[in-house]
Amino acid sequence: MKQLLHILRYKILSFFVVSFDGSIKTLIKNTAAGAIYTGFAIGMYILTKTILHNLIDVIHLNLFLFHRFVAIILFIFFLSVNAGNILVSISGLFKSKEINYLFTKPIPFANVFLVKFFDNFFYSSSTLFVILFAVVFAYGNFFSLGIGFYFVSVLALFLPFTLIAALLGALLLFFLLWVTRYIGIRYTVLALIGLYIVSVVLFFAGNNPTEQLKNMLHSEAYAMQYFQHLDSPILKSLPNYWVSNSLYWYLKGDMSYVLGYSTLLYTAAALLLIINYSIAKKYYYKAYIMASELRLFREDSSGQSKPIISFEKRFKANSVYRFLLKKELALFFRDPSQVLQLSFMIVLIILFASSITGKPHDIFISLNPFLQTAIYLVFILFNAFFMSSLALRFIFPHQGLEGEAYWKILSAPVNKQKLLTIKFLFYFAGILILSQGLNYFSHRKFSTELLIFSTILTGFISFTVCAVNYGFGIYYANYKERNPIRAASSQGASAAFLICLLYLGIIIAIMFKPLYHYFITTGNLKLFVSAWYFWEELGVVFIISCILSAFTGALGYRQSKKDFLP
Repeated sequence: MKQLLHILRYKILSFFVVSFDGSIKTLIKNTAAGAIYTGFAIGMYILTKTILHNLIDVIHLNLFLFHRFVAIILFIFFLSVNAGNILVSISGLFKSKEINYLFTKPIPFANVFLVKFFDNFFYSSSTLFVILFAVVFAYGNFFSLGIGFYFVSVLALFLPFTLIAALLGALLLFFLLWVTRYIGIRYTVLALIGLYIVSVVLFFAGNNPTEQLKNMLHSEAYAMQYFQHLDSPILKSLPNYWVSNSLYWYLKGDMSYVLGYSTLLYTAAALLLIINYSIAKKYYYKAYIMASELRLFREDSSGQSKPIISFEKRFKANSVYRFLLKKELALFFRDPSQVLQLSFMIVLIILFASSITGKPHDIFISLNPFLQTAIYLVFILFNAFFMSSLALRFIFPHQGLEGEAYWKILSAPVNKQKLLTIKFLFYFAGILILSQGLNYFSHRKFSTELLIFSTILTGFISFTVCAVNYGFGIYYANYKERNPIRAASSQGASAAFLICLLYLGIIIAIMFKPLYHYFITTGNLKLFVSAWYFWEELGVVFIISCILSAFTGALGYRQSKKDFLP
Protein backbone atom coordinates (compact mmCIF):
# COMPACT_ATOMS: atom_id res chain seq x y z
CA MET A 1 0.00 0.00 0.00
CA LYS A 2 2.92 2.39 0.75
CA GLN A 3 4.26 1.82 -2.77
CA LEU A 4 0.84 2.55 -4.21
CA LEU A 5 0.43 5.79 -2.26
CA HIS A 6 3.99 6.82 -3.12
CA ILE A 7 3.35 6.40 -6.86
CA LEU A 8 0.01 8.20 -6.68
CA ARG A 9 1.57 11.10 -4.78
CA TYR A 10 4.26 11.69 -7.38
CA LYS A 11 1.87 11.22 -10.29
CA ILE A 12 -0.27 14.03 -8.86
CA LEU A 13 2.80 16.21 -8.30
CA SER A 14 4.09 15.56 -11.82
CA PHE A 15 0.69 16.48 -13.24
CA PHE A 16 0.77 19.90 -11.56
CA VAL A 17 4.43 20.49 -12.46
CA VAL A 18 3.80 19.73 -16.15
CA SER A 19 0.44 21.52 -16.33
CA PHE A 20 1.55 24.65 -14.44
CA ASP A 21 5.19 25.25 -15.40
CA GLY A 22 4.90 29.02 -14.89
CA SER A 23 5.33 30.05 -18.53
CA ILE A 24 3.04 32.65 -20.11
CA LYS A 25 2.15 30.29 -22.95
CA THR A 26 1.05 27.53 -20.56
CA LEU A 27 -0.90 30.04 -18.46
CA ILE A 28 -2.78 31.28 -21.55
CA LYS A 29 -3.52 27.72 -22.70
CA ASN A 30 -4.79 26.66 -19.27
CA THR A 31 -6.88 29.82 -18.90
CA ALA A 32 -8.42 29.34 -22.34
CA ALA A 33 -9.14 25.67 -21.62
CA GLY A 34 -10.70 26.57 -18.27
CA ALA A 35 -12.90 29.21 -19.92
CA ILE A 36 -14.02 26.68 -22.55
CA TYR A 37 -14.86 24.07 -19.91
CA THR A 38 -16.76 26.65 -17.86
CA GLY A 39 -18.69 27.93 -20.87
CA PHE A 40 -19.56 24.43 -21.96
CA ALA A 41 -20.75 23.46 -18.45
CA ILE A 42 -22.99 26.56 -18.34
CA GLY A 43 -24.36 25.77 -21.80
CA MET A 44 -25.05 22.14 -20.86
CA TYR A 45 -26.77 23.31 -17.66
CA ILE A 46 -29.07 25.66 -19.61
CA LEU A 47 -29.78 23.01 -22.26
CA THR A 48 -30.65 20.39 -19.62
CA LYS A 49 -33.00 22.74 -17.79
CA THR A 50 -34.70 23.66 -21.07
CA ILE A 51 -35.22 20.00 -21.95
CA LEU A 52 -36.58 19.24 -18.47
CA HIS A 53 -38.96 22.19 -18.68
CA ASN A 54 -40.32 21.07 -22.05
CA LEU A 55 -40.69 17.42 -21.05
CA ILE A 56 -42.09 17.88 -17.53
CA ASP A 57 -43.90 21.25 -17.59
CA VAL A 58 -44.96 21.58 -21.25
CA ILE A 59 -45.60 17.98 -22.35
CA HIS A 60 -46.38 16.75 -18.77
CA LEU A 61 -44.39 13.56 -19.24
CA ASN A 62 -44.93 11.01 -16.50
CA LEU A 63 -41.96 10.91 -14.08
CA PHE A 64 -41.62 7.15 -14.37
CA LEU A 65 -41.43 7.24 -18.18
CA PHE A 66 -39.08 10.22 -18.00
CA HIS A 67 -36.67 8.20 -15.87
CA ARG A 68 -36.90 5.36 -18.39
CA PHE A 69 -35.56 7.80 -20.97
CA VAL A 70 -32.88 8.70 -18.40
CA ALA A 71 -32.04 4.98 -18.20
CA ILE A 72 -31.52 4.89 -21.98
CA ILE A 73 -29.21 7.92 -21.85
CA LEU A 74 -27.29 6.32 -18.97
CA PHE A 75 -26.93 3.12 -21.01
CA ILE A 76 -25.32 5.13 -23.84
CA PHE A 77 -23.12 6.91 -21.25
CA PHE A 78 -22.15 3.50 -19.81
CA LEU A 79 -21.10 2.17 -23.24
CA SER A 80 -19.16 5.39 -23.94
CA VAL A 81 -17.13 5.07 -20.73
CA ASN A 82 -16.68 1.33 -21.32
CA ALA A 83 -15.49 1.63 -24.92
CA GLY A 84 -13.40 4.72 -24.14
CA ASN A 85 -11.65 2.93 -21.30
CA ILE A 86 -10.86 -0.06 -23.56
CA LEU A 87 -9.36 2.17 -26.24
CA VAL A 88 -7.30 4.27 -23.80
CA SER A 89 -6.17 1.20 -21.83
CA ILE A 90 -4.66 -0.39 -24.94
CA SER A 91 -1.98 2.29 -24.75
CA GLY A 92 -2.15 3.30 -21.10
CA LEU A 93 -1.92 -0.20 -19.62
CA PHE A 94 0.26 -1.89 -22.20
CA LYS A 95 2.17 0.49 -24.50
CA SER A 96 3.13 3.61 -22.57
CA LYS A 97 6.72 4.54 -21.68
CA GLU A 98 5.70 4.85 -18.05
CA ILE A 99 4.73 1.16 -17.97
CA ASN A 100 8.14 0.23 -19.39
CA TYR A 101 9.76 2.28 -16.64
CA LEU A 102 7.62 0.94 -13.77
CA PHE A 103 8.20 -2.67 -14.83
CA THR A 104 11.94 -2.17 -14.21
CA LYS A 105 11.25 -1.33 -10.56
CA PRO A 106 10.46 -3.73 -7.67
CA ILE A 107 6.76 -2.93 -7.78
CA PRO A 108 4.05 -5.65 -7.88
CA PHE A 109 2.39 -5.83 -11.28
CA ALA A 110 -1.06 -5.54 -9.69
CA ASN A 111 -0.12 -2.20 -8.09
CA VAL A 112 1.12 -0.88 -11.43
CA PHE A 113 -2.18 -1.98 -12.96
CA LEU A 114 -4.22 -0.11 -10.33
CA VAL A 115 -2.24 3.12 -10.75
CA LYS A 116 -2.50 3.07 -14.54
CA PHE A 117 -6.16 2.00 -14.50
CA PHE A 118 -7.26 5.00 -12.42
CA ASP A 119 -4.93 7.23 -14.41
CA ASN A 120 -6.65 6.11 -17.65
CA PHE A 121 -10.10 6.30 -16.04
CA PHE A 122 -9.85 9.97 -15.10
CA TYR A 123 -7.80 10.86 -18.20
CA SER A 124 -10.32 9.43 -20.69
CA SER A 125 -13.50 10.50 -18.87
CA SER A 126 -12.76 14.12 -17.96
CA THR A 127 -15.07 15.60 -20.61
CA LEU A 128 -17.85 13.16 -19.70
CA PHE A 129 -17.52 14.20 -16.05
CA VAL A 130 -17.98 17.87 -17.01
CA ILE A 131 -21.17 16.92 -18.85
CA LEU A 132 -22.32 14.75 -15.95
CA PHE A 133 -21.81 17.41 -13.28
CA ALA A 134 -23.61 20.06 -15.37
CA VAL A 135 -26.58 17.73 -16.00
CA VAL A 136 -26.81 16.66 -12.34
CA PHE A 137 -26.74 20.28 -11.17
CA ALA A 138 -29.48 21.24 -13.65
CA TYR A 139 -31.58 18.21 -12.61
CA GLY A 140 -31.31 19.07 -8.90
CA ASN A 141 -32.02 22.75 -9.50
CA PHE A 142 -35.06 22.04 -11.70
CA PHE A 143 -36.68 19.78 -9.09
CA SER A 144 -35.60 22.12 -6.23
CA LEU A 145 -33.55 19.44 -4.48
CA GLY A 146 -31.28 20.26 -1.55
CA ILE A 147 -27.49 20.17 -1.44
CA GLY A 148 -27.63 16.61 -0.13
CA PHE A 149 -28.86 15.43 -3.53
CA TYR A 150 -25.60 16.43 -5.22
CA PHE A 151 -23.49 14.45 -2.75
CA VAL A 152 -25.78 11.43 -3.00
CA SER A 153 -26.04 11.47 -6.79
CA VAL A 154 -22.32 11.98 -7.47
CA LEU A 155 -20.72 9.94 -4.68
CA ALA A 156 -23.34 7.24 -4.08
CA LEU A 157 -24.63 6.72 -7.64
CA PHE A 158 -22.58 8.09 -10.54
CA LEU A 159 -19.09 7.41 -9.17
CA PRO A 160 -19.62 3.64 -8.74
CA PHE A 161 -21.67 3.57 -11.95
CA THR A 162 -18.79 4.95 -14.05
CA LEU A 163 -16.29 2.73 -12.21
CA ILE A 164 -18.35 -0.35 -13.13
CA ALA A 165 -18.24 0.66 -16.80
CA ALA A 166 -14.48 1.26 -16.71
CA LEU A 167 -13.70 -1.93 -14.75
CA LEU A 168 -15.78 -3.98 -17.16
CA GLY A 169 -13.77 -2.41 -19.97
CA ALA A 170 -10.46 -3.43 -18.36
CA LEU A 171 -11.78 -6.95 -17.73
CA LEU A 172 -12.99 -7.22 -21.31
CA LEU A 173 -9.59 -6.05 -22.56
CA PHE A 174 -7.84 -8.84 -20.65
CA PHE A 175 -10.23 -11.34 -22.20
CA LEU A 176 -9.74 -9.91 -25.71
CA LEU A 177 -5.95 -10.16 -25.42
CA TRP A 178 -6.32 -13.78 -24.41
CA VAL A 179 -8.64 -14.49 -27.35
CA THR A 180 -6.27 -12.70 -29.74
CA ARG A 181 -3.67 -15.42 -29.16
CA TYR A 182 -5.96 -17.93 -30.86
CA ILE A 183 -7.92 -16.03 -33.53
CA GLY A 184 -5.79 -12.96 -34.28
CA ILE A 185 -6.48 -9.27 -33.79
CA ARG A 186 -8.70 -8.80 -36.87
CA TYR A 187 -11.22 -11.43 -35.82
CA THR A 188 -11.03 -10.21 -32.22
CA VAL A 189 -11.96 -6.67 -33.34
CA LEU A 190 -14.87 -8.07 -35.35
CA ALA A 191 -16.02 -10.12 -32.35
CA LEU A 192 -15.87 -7.06 -30.08
CA ILE A 193 -17.89 -5.00 -32.56
CA GLY A 194 -20.43 -7.82 -32.80
CA LEU A 195 -20.69 -7.88 -28.99
CA TYR A 196 -21.52 -4.17 -28.85
CA ILE A 197 -24.05 -4.50 -31.66
CA VAL A 198 -25.82 -7.39 -29.89
CA SER A 199 -25.80 -5.44 -26.59
CA VAL A 200 -27.39 -2.37 -28.17
CA VAL A 201 -29.97 -4.38 -30.15
CA LEU A 202 -31.00 -6.51 -27.15
CA PHE A 203 -31.22 -3.46 -24.89
CA PHE A 204 -33.53 -1.52 -27.18
CA ALA A 205 -35.51 -4.66 -28.05
CA GLY A 206 -36.40 -5.02 -24.38
CA ASN A 207 -36.72 -1.31 -23.68
CA ASN A 208 -39.05 0.27 -26.24
CA PRO A 209 -40.38 3.55 -24.79
CA THR A 210 -43.27 3.58 -27.29
CA GLU A 211 -44.49 0.17 -26.15
CA GLN A 212 -44.03 1.19 -22.51
CA LEU A 213 -46.19 4.27 -23.09
CA LYS A 214 -48.97 2.14 -24.64
CA ASN A 215 -48.83 -0.31 -21.73
CA MET A 216 -48.92 2.53 -19.22
CA LEU A 217 -52.08 3.99 -20.69
CA HIS A 218 -53.85 0.64 -20.27
CA SER A 219 -52.42 -0.10 -16.86
CA GLU A 220 -54.42 -0.02 -13.64
CA ALA A 221 -51.48 1.68 -11.98
CA TYR A 222 -51.72 4.74 -14.20
CA ALA A 223 -53.39 6.78 -11.47
CA MET A 224 -50.54 5.86 -9.12
CA GLN A 225 -47.94 6.94 -11.72
CA TYR A 226 -45.82 3.84 -11.04
CA PHE A 227 -45.15 1.13 -13.62
CA GLN A 228 -42.06 -0.81 -12.56
CA HIS A 229 -43.91 -4.10 -13.14
CA LEU A 230 -43.77 -3.29 -16.88
CA ASP A 231 -39.94 -3.41 -16.90
CA SER A 232 -38.10 -6.40 -18.28
CA PRO A 233 -36.59 -8.54 -15.45
CA ILE A 234 -33.25 -8.66 -17.29
CA LEU A 235 -33.07 -4.89 -17.74
CA LYS A 236 -33.74 -4.39 -14.03
CA SER A 237 -30.35 -5.99 -13.31
CA LEU A 238 -28.41 -3.38 -15.32
CA PRO A 239 -26.54 -0.57 -13.48
CA ASN A 240 -28.15 2.19 -15.56
CA TYR A 241 -31.55 1.11 -14.19
CA TRP A 242 -30.23 1.16 -10.65
CA VAL A 243 -29.19 4.80 -11.10
CA SER A 244 -32.39 5.91 -12.88
CA ASN A 245 -34.59 4.15 -10.29
CA SER A 246 -32.58 5.80 -7.49
CA LEU A 247 -33.24 9.23 -9.00
CA TYR A 248 -36.94 8.42 -9.32
CA TRP A 249 -37.25 7.31 -5.69
CA TYR A 250 -35.19 10.27 -4.48
CA LEU A 251 -37.82 12.56 -6.02
CA LYS A 252 -40.52 10.50 -4.30
CA GLY A 253 -38.72 10.85 -0.96
CA ASP A 254 -38.09 7.11 -0.39
CA MET A 255 -34.40 6.94 0.59
CA SER A 256 -34.51 3.20 1.36
CA TYR A 257 -34.55 2.43 -2.37
CA VAL A 258 -31.69 4.90 -2.98
CA LEU A 259 -29.63 3.22 -0.25
CA GLY A 260 -30.36 -0.23 -1.66
CA TYR A 261 -29.39 0.68 -5.23
CA SER A 262 -26.27 2.52 -4.03
CA THR A 263 -25.23 -0.59 -2.10
CA LEU A 264 -25.73 -2.67 -5.25
CA LEU A 265 -23.59 -0.27 -7.29
CA TYR A 266 -20.72 -0.21 -4.81
CA THR A 267 -20.87 -3.97 -4.31
CA ALA A 268 -20.67 -4.56 -8.08
CA ALA A 269 -17.79 -2.04 -8.40
CA ALA A 270 -15.88 -3.65 -5.52
CA LEU A 271 -16.32 -7.16 -6.96
CA LEU A 272 -15.12 -6.05 -10.37
CA LEU A 273 -12.12 -4.27 -8.81
CA ILE A 274 -11.17 -7.41 -6.86
CA ILE A 275 -11.51 -9.57 -10.00
CA ASN A 276 -9.38 -7.16 -12.06
CA TYR A 277 -6.75 -6.98 -9.30
CA SER A 278 -6.59 -10.78 -9.01
CA ILE A 279 -6.21 -11.17 -12.78
CA ALA A 280 -3.55 -8.45 -12.87
CA LYS A 281 -1.55 -10.29 -10.19
CA LYS A 282 -1.18 -13.37 -12.40
CA TYR A 283 -1.63 -12.22 -16.00
CA TYR A 284 -0.87 -8.49 -16.31
CA TYR A 285 2.75 -9.00 -17.34
CA LYS A 286 1.77 -11.79 -19.77
CA ALA A 287 -0.92 -9.53 -21.25
CA TYR A 288 1.70 -6.77 -21.57
CA ILE A 289 3.94 -9.11 -23.61
CA MET A 290 0.99 -10.20 -25.80
CA ALA A 291 -0.07 -6.57 -26.41
CA SER A 292 3.46 -5.64 -27.51
CA GLU A 293 3.25 -8.31 -30.23
CA LEU A 294 -0.09 -7.17 -31.69
CA ARG A 295 0.16 -6.28 -35.38
CA LEU A 296 -2.27 -5.07 -37.99
CA PHE A 297 0.36 -5.75 -40.63
CA ARG A 298 0.87 -9.00 -42.53
CA GLU A 299 4.21 -10.80 -42.32
CA ASP A 300 6.12 -11.98 -45.36
CA SER A 301 8.04 -15.24 -45.67
CA SER A 302 11.07 -13.78 -43.86
CA GLY A 303 8.97 -12.87 -40.84
CA GLN A 304 9.16 -9.12 -41.47
CA SER A 305 6.06 -6.96 -41.10
CA LYS A 306 4.59 -6.10 -44.47
CA PRO A 307 2.72 -2.78 -44.33
CA ILE A 308 -0.78 -2.48 -45.75
CA ILE A 309 0.21 0.88 -47.26
CA SER A 310 3.25 0.48 -49.49
CA PHE A 311 5.17 3.47 -50.85
CA GLU A 312 6.55 1.41 -53.75
CA LYS A 313 3.17 0.74 -55.39
CA ARG A 314 2.02 3.10 -58.12
CA PHE A 315 -0.94 5.34 -57.46
CA LYS A 316 -3.01 7.23 -60.01
CA ALA A 317 -2.46 10.75 -58.71
CA ASN A 318 0.07 13.53 -58.65
CA SER A 319 3.26 12.30 -56.97
CA VAL A 320 3.12 14.87 -54.16
CA TYR A 321 -0.51 14.11 -53.36
CA ARG A 322 0.18 10.39 -53.68
CA PHE A 323 2.88 10.33 -51.02
CA LEU A 324 0.99 12.69 -48.72
CA LEU A 325 -2.06 10.45 -48.86
CA LYS A 326 0.01 7.30 -48.29
CA LYS A 327 1.84 8.93 -45.38
CA GLU A 328 -1.43 9.85 -43.64
CA LEU A 329 -2.83 6.35 -44.21
CA ALA A 330 0.38 4.79 -42.88
CA LEU A 331 0.13 6.93 -39.73
CA PHE A 332 -3.47 5.77 -39.34
CA PHE A 333 -2.77 2.05 -39.72
CA ARG A 334 0.36 2.22 -37.56
CA ASP A 335 -1.74 1.91 -34.41
CA PRO A 336 -4.37 -0.89 -34.15
CA SER A 337 -6.46 1.27 -31.81
CA GLN A 338 -7.16 3.71 -34.67
CA VAL A 339 -8.74 0.96 -36.75
CA LEU A 340 -10.69 -0.22 -33.70
CA GLN A 341 -12.05 3.29 -33.08
CA LEU A 342 -13.09 3.79 -36.69
CA SER A 343 -14.77 0.37 -36.78
CA PHE A 344 -16.80 1.23 -33.67
CA MET A 345 -17.95 4.54 -35.08
CA ILE A 346 -18.93 3.13 -38.47
CA VAL A 347 -20.96 0.39 -36.75
CA LEU A 348 -22.76 3.02 -34.62
CA ILE A 349 -23.48 5.04 -37.76
CA ILE A 350 -24.99 1.98 -39.44
CA LEU A 351 -27.08 1.16 -36.34
CA PHE A 352 -28.41 4.72 -36.13
CA ALA A 353 -29.21 4.97 -39.85
CA SER A 354 -31.07 1.65 -39.82
CA SER A 355 -33.05 2.41 -36.66
CA ILE A 356 -34.91 5.55 -37.75
CA THR A 357 -36.83 4.22 -40.74
CA GLY A 358 -40.02 2.17 -40.87
CA LYS A 359 -42.08 2.15 -37.69
CA PRO A 360 -40.06 4.88 -35.85
CA HIS A 361 -40.69 7.28 -38.75
CA ASP A 362 -44.41 6.40 -38.82
CA ILE A 363 -44.59 7.30 -35.13
CA PHE A 364 -42.73 10.57 -35.86
CA ILE A 365 -45.39 11.61 -38.42
CA SER A 366 -48.17 11.17 -35.84
CA LEU A 367 -46.57 13.49 -33.24
CA ASN A 368 -47.34 17.16 -32.65
CA PRO A 369 -45.09 19.82 -34.29
CA PHE A 370 -43.19 20.58 -31.08
CA LEU A 371 -42.11 16.95 -30.59
CA GLN A 372 -41.40 16.59 -34.30
CA THR A 373 -39.05 19.57 -34.11
CA ALA A 374 -37.30 18.26 -31.00
CA ILE A 375 -36.83 14.76 -32.45
CA TYR A 376 -35.68 16.06 -35.82
CA LEU A 377 -33.08 18.26 -34.12
CA VAL A 378 -31.89 15.15 -32.25
CA PHE A 379 -31.28 13.52 -35.66
CA ILE A 380 -29.26 16.56 -36.78
CA LEU A 381 -27.41 16.72 -33.46
CA PHE A 382 -26.58 13.00 -33.55
CA ASN A 383 -25.08 13.32 -37.02
CA ALA A 384 -23.14 16.43 -35.99
CA PHE A 385 -21.93 14.75 -32.80
CA PHE A 386 -20.55 11.88 -34.86
CA MET A 387 -18.74 14.34 -37.11
CA SER A 388 -17.23 16.02 -34.03
CA SER A 389 -16.17 12.67 -32.56
CA LEU A 390 -14.58 11.52 -35.82
CA ALA A 391 -12.73 14.83 -36.19
CA LEU A 392 -11.54 14.68 -32.58
CA ARG A 393 -10.28 11.08 -32.82
CA PHE A 394 -8.68 11.21 -36.26
CA ILE A 395 -7.93 14.85 -37.13
CA PHE A 396 -6.82 16.39 -33.82
CA PRO A 397 -3.85 13.97 -33.28
CA HIS A 398 -2.60 14.38 -36.88
CA GLN A 399 0.17 16.90 -36.15
CA GLY A 400 1.59 15.19 -33.08
CA LEU A 401 1.76 11.86 -34.92
CA GLU A 402 4.39 13.38 -37.22
CA GLY A 403 6.74 12.75 -34.29
CA GLU A 404 10.09 14.26 -33.53
CA ALA A 405 11.09 13.84 -37.20
CA TYR A 406 8.81 16.76 -38.08
CA TRP A 407 11.92 18.95 -38.37
CA LYS A 408 12.53 17.29 -41.76
CA ILE A 409 9.31 18.78 -43.12
CA LEU A 410 10.04 22.21 -41.61
CA SER A 411 13.52 22.25 -43.11
CA ALA A 412 12.36 21.06 -46.55
CA PRO A 413 11.88 23.55 -49.44
CA VAL A 414 8.09 23.15 -49.55
CA ASN A 415 5.17 25.54 -49.26
CA LYS A 416 4.00 24.82 -45.71
CA GLN A 417 0.66 26.57 -46.15
CA LYS A 418 -0.10 24.46 -49.22
CA LEU A 419 1.05 21.34 -47.39
CA LEU A 420 -1.27 22.01 -44.45
CA THR A 421 -4.15 22.82 -46.81
CA ILE A 422 -3.74 19.55 -48.73
CA LYS A 423 -3.63 17.54 -45.49
CA PHE A 424 -6.76 19.29 -44.26
CA LEU A 425 -8.62 18.53 -47.50
CA PHE A 426 -7.74 14.82 -47.18
CA TYR A 427 -9.31 14.64 -43.71
CA PHE A 428 -12.24 16.87 -44.60
CA ALA A 429 -13.13 14.71 -47.62
CA GLY A 430 -13.33 11.58 -45.46
CA ILE A 431 -15.50 13.24 -42.78
CA LEU A 432 -17.74 14.85 -45.41
CA ILE A 433 -18.40 11.55 -47.23
CA LEU A 434 -19.34 9.74 -44.00
CA SER A 435 -21.49 12.61 -42.69
CA GLN A 436 -23.37 13.11 -45.96
CA GLY A 437 -23.95 9.37 -46.22
CA LEU A 438 -25.42 9.29 -42.73
CA ASN A 439 -27.46 12.39 -43.47
CA TYR A 440 -28.93 10.86 -46.64
CA PHE A 441 -29.93 7.57 -45.00
CA SER A 442 -31.43 9.35 -41.98
CA HIS A 443 -33.51 11.62 -44.27
CA ARG A 444 -34.79 9.08 -46.79
CA LYS A 445 -38.29 9.24 -45.29
CA PHE A 446 -38.35 13.03 -44.92
CA SER A 447 -39.35 15.60 -47.53
CA THR A 448 -37.02 16.79 -50.29
CA GLU A 449 -36.94 20.27 -48.70
CA LEU A 450 -35.58 18.88 -45.43
CA LEU A 451 -33.05 16.72 -47.29
CA ILE A 452 -31.68 19.75 -49.16
CA PHE A 453 -31.63 21.81 -45.94
CA SER A 454 -29.84 19.10 -43.96
CA THR A 455 -27.32 18.46 -46.76
CA ILE A 456 -26.25 22.13 -46.79
CA LEU A 457 -26.19 22.32 -42.98
CA THR A 458 -24.17 19.09 -42.75
CA GLY A 459 -21.61 20.54 -45.17
CA PHE A 460 -21.18 23.65 -43.00
CA ILE A 461 -20.85 21.60 -39.80
CA SER A 462 -18.42 19.10 -41.35
CA PHE A 463 -16.09 21.85 -42.53
CA THR A 464 -16.19 23.72 -39.21
CA VAL A 465 -15.59 20.77 -36.86
CA CYS A 466 -12.74 19.62 -39.11
CA ALA A 467 -11.21 23.12 -39.09
CA VAL A 468 -11.51 23.43 -35.30
CA ASN A 469 -9.85 20.07 -34.63
CA TYR A 470 -7.22 20.62 -37.32
CA GLY A 471 -6.25 24.03 -35.98
CA PHE A 472 -6.28 22.99 -32.33
CA GLY A 473 -4.40 19.80 -33.24
CA ILE A 474 -1.52 21.93 -34.55
CA TYR A 475 -1.67 24.43 -31.70
CA TYR A 476 -1.66 21.76 -28.96
CA ALA A 477 0.56 19.27 -30.83
CA ASN A 478 2.60 16.92 -28.64
CA TYR A 479 5.32 15.43 -30.85
CA LYS A 480 6.45 12.99 -28.16
CA GLU A 481 3.02 11.35 -27.89
CA ARG A 482 2.84 8.56 -30.47
CA ASN A 483 -0.47 7.22 -29.24
CA PRO A 484 -3.43 8.93 -30.99
CA ILE A 485 -5.94 7.90 -28.31
CA ARG A 486 -4.07 9.68 -25.53
CA ALA A 487 -3.53 12.67 -27.82
CA ALA A 488 -7.29 12.79 -28.48
CA SER A 489 -7.95 12.70 -24.71
CA SER A 490 -5.62 15.58 -23.82
CA GLN A 491 -6.59 18.99 -22.49
CA GLY A 492 -6.32 20.58 -25.94
CA ALA A 493 -8.50 17.87 -27.47
CA SER A 494 -11.13 18.37 -24.78
CA ALA A 495 -11.10 22.12 -25.46
CA ALA A 496 -11.59 21.51 -29.20
CA PHE A 497 -14.43 19.06 -28.54
CA LEU A 498 -16.20 21.43 -26.16
CA ILE A 499 -15.93 24.29 -28.67
CA CYS A 500 -17.54 22.04 -31.28
CA LEU A 501 -20.36 21.16 -28.88
CA LEU A 502 -20.95 24.84 -28.09
CA TYR A 503 -21.02 25.53 -31.83
CA LEU A 504 -23.62 22.76 -32.28
CA GLY A 505 -25.67 24.19 -29.42
CA ILE A 506 -25.76 27.58 -31.15
CA ILE A 507 -26.95 25.91 -34.37
CA ILE A 508 -29.74 24.07 -32.53
CA ALA A 509 -30.86 27.37 -30.94
CA ILE A 510 -30.88 29.10 -34.36
CA MET A 511 -32.77 26.31 -36.14
CA PHE A 512 -35.44 25.46 -33.57
CA LYS A 513 -37.91 28.25 -34.39
CA PRO A 514 -37.89 27.93 -38.23
CA LEU A 515 -38.12 24.13 -38.01
CA TYR A 516 -41.04 24.40 -35.59
CA HIS A 517 -42.87 26.72 -38.01
CA TYR A 518 -42.00 24.36 -40.87
CA PHE A 519 -43.63 21.36 -39.16
CA ILE A 520 -46.71 23.45 -38.29
CA THR A 521 -46.99 24.64 -41.89
CA THR A 522 -46.49 21.27 -43.57
CA GLY A 523 -48.27 19.23 -40.90
CA ASN A 524 -51.27 21.05 -39.47
CA LEU A 525 -51.80 23.53 -42.34
CA LYS A 526 -50.81 21.09 -45.16
CA LEU A 527 -49.07 23.88 -47.08
CA PHE A 528 -46.13 23.54 -49.48
CA VAL A 529 -42.78 24.93 -48.30
CA SER A 530 -39.87 25.80 -50.62
CA ALA A 531 -36.41 24.36 -50.12
CA TRP A 532 -35.19 27.97 -49.55
CA TYR A 533 -37.42 28.34 -46.47
CA PHE A 534 -34.35 28.19 -44.19
CA TRP A 535 -31.99 30.39 -46.23
CA GLU A 536 -31.75 33.18 -43.63
CA GLU A 537 -30.84 30.79 -40.80
CA LEU A 538 -28.40 28.91 -43.04
CA GLY A 539 -26.79 32.26 -43.86
CA VAL A 540 -26.26 32.96 -40.14
CA VAL A 541 -24.80 29.48 -39.64
CA PHE A 542 -22.51 30.02 -42.64
CA ILE A 543 -21.15 33.29 -41.17
CA ILE A 544 -20.57 31.71 -37.73
CA SER A 545 -18.89 28.70 -39.35
CA CYS A 546 -16.59 30.91 -41.42
CA ILE A 547 -15.54 33.00 -38.41
CA LEU A 548 -14.83 29.97 -36.21
CA SER A 549 -13.02 28.07 -39.00
CA ALA A 550 -10.90 31.10 -39.93
CA PHE A 551 -9.94 31.74 -36.30
CA THR A 552 -8.87 28.16 -35.52
CA GLY A 553 -7.19 27.76 -38.92
CA ALA A 554 -5.15 30.93 -38.38
CA LEU A 555 -4.29 29.76 -34.86
CA GLY A 556 -2.91 26.49 -36.19
CA TYR A 557 -1.06 28.04 -39.13
CA ARG A 558 0.60 30.62 -36.91
CA GLN A 559 1.76 27.87 -34.54
CA SER A 560 3.12 25.79 -37.44
CA LYS A 561 5.48 28.63 -38.44
CA LYS A 562 7.18 28.72 -35.03
CA ASP A 563 10.38 26.90 -34.16
CA PHE A 564 10.03 23.16 -33.76
CA LEU A 565 10.41 22.27 -30.08
CA PRO A 566 9.40 18.61 -29.55
